[in-house]
Amino acid sequence: MSLSDLPIADFEARAAAFLPQMKEDMCVPACLTNVLNDLGKRMAISLKFGLSEMNRLCDYHEGLQCNEKAIPRIIDDILYKRDYTWKVTSGPEMTIDFLRSICENKTFSLPMVGVASSYFEHRGIRTSGRYKLDHALIVMGIDHDVVYLYDPYETLFRRGGYRGQLPRDMPIPSFLTVWDSAQEPRWVAWAQPLPTKQVKLDVEPEAK
Repeated sequence: MSLSDLPIADFEARAAAFLPQMKEDMCVPACLTNVLNDLGKRMAISLKFGLSEMNRLCDYHEGLQCNEKAIPRIIDDILYKRDYTWKVTSGPEMTIDFLRSICENKTFSLPMVGVASSYFEHRGIRTSGRYKLDHALIVMGIDHDVVYLYDPYETLFRRGGYRGQLPRDMPIPSFLTVWDSAQEPRWVAWAQPLPTKQVKLDVEPEAK
């Protein structure tokens, strides 16, 4: 994806509707809320969530995070009624080109990725010192040398007294470093349409 395909102004306008996480360990529900709401708006399907509702669906509790093992089934059940499915995978075969293909498919949701806590150091974000967990981000697009990101942590970032703008892009080598060093390396999740259902046509019996 080139800069002409994803100008910063358009990215800012799209992300303006996104909801930030309100607690340090709320990144997964926040990303899910934004990914699904964005998909619903673009594809005109009935997907619209608030943070409180998504926190409940994810069994989020402050300081204990979410029940992450149950989330894929819960989200998949929601999407199945709308002819979509939730995909979760990880491993070395998840490449920058793979992420780019998800971002560029207009029928897919934006992808969520998991990055190591060292991400915060790369971004110049000061956390409380206790935040050593992996972090979830939304990939908005990728060009030849940078990854465009939405980080739901940005509101907490500003609460810390930093008055600058959190960078919206990250060099691919830096992104790969924190994506690879997560507890589950190269984790990615996204929604995509269910495969077209095959319709069995009635076949008339052969004439005798």
